[in-house]
Amino acid sequence: MKSFSRLIGCAVLFLATGMILLALQLYARSDMASKTDEQYVVGVVATASEDEWHAMMLESILDSAAAQGFDVITLHSARSTDAQAEQVRALIIYQVDAIVLSPVAETGWDYVFQEAHDAGIPIITVNKRASAPQEDLVSYVGYDYNAAGHDAALAYLASPGEHDGNVVELCGTVDASFTREITGGFSNCLRQMQSPLRINYSVSTEFMRSRAKEVIEWLASNRYEMDVILAHSDGITIGAVEALEATGGAPGDEVQIYAFGGSEQVLQMQRDGKISWLAYLDPALLGEQAVAEVQERLSGAHPEERLCPVQILSKGGQ
Repeated sequence: MKSFSRLIGCAVLFLATGMILLALQLYARSDMASKTDEQYVVGVVATASEDEWHAMMLESILDSAAAQGFDVITLHSARSTDAQAEQVRALIIYQVDAIVLSPVAETGWDYVFQEAHDAGIPIITVNKRASAPQEDLVSYVGYDYNAAGHDAALAYLASPGEHDGNVVELCGTVDASFTREITGGFSNCLRQMQSPLRINYSVSTEFMRSRAKEVIEWLASNRYEMDVILAHSDGITIGAVEALEATGGAPGDEVQIYAFGGSEQVLQMQRDGKISWLAYLDPALLGEQAVAEVQERLSGAHPEERLCPVQILSKGGQ
């Protein structure tokens, strides 16, 4: 009887020990999985720009990714879709876990995005949209530029004085999504308000401060009357202000500047009254939201559209 009891006791002890070992094994596996999650590698395509705002956005993405424990591979690219696509393909070969980029143009991405999808690598576009072969293939993190363009036109029409002058639009890249959205929002608002005002002159500057300055200087030298300048980025805004000052113009007085951006230099110009209206786009918030979307996609969530708030600053305001 005692030996039978001992046998039962040994069996219970063996079973209990096995359960404990199994629990420890499962815990170890769970802990190992969490450590693996912390070692995700995010690929970032950094594109050349003469613009402090874009540099601030990139810095925010990198800082936010590091803060979340991601390893980051940054590949630098020239300002063309082909160059960016080459870097995306390189990151696919590296087998990164997610790819973040701000596409120069909206189109031309079908093949490379499909390659990333086939490799199981989510794509997050920041500040500019990109068309994809499937609607739910790519996440977008940015701003509602169509609404911001609409607000710019509304603000101008509500400003004192007559509103029948010439509007000069300085775009970044012609095929960039936010170029289309800002232009569309501004023009649609004018039509809705039945205003005779139209965008009279529009030119691409490729986001180059030097190019924007060159365009405004050329218009001024040819005595082209400029009442409003619609400046799509910080580099463009700074170049336009410098050109007006160099040619004897008065930015903010003789020529109203409606701008989109938010580096410290542009904010100071706005506080000094050189910029009549500014759609302030916080680059730090954009970077944080981009990394938050990376986290969501890596957890298995479907692609989302994240729109950051736009703060409107009027002339001389804080």
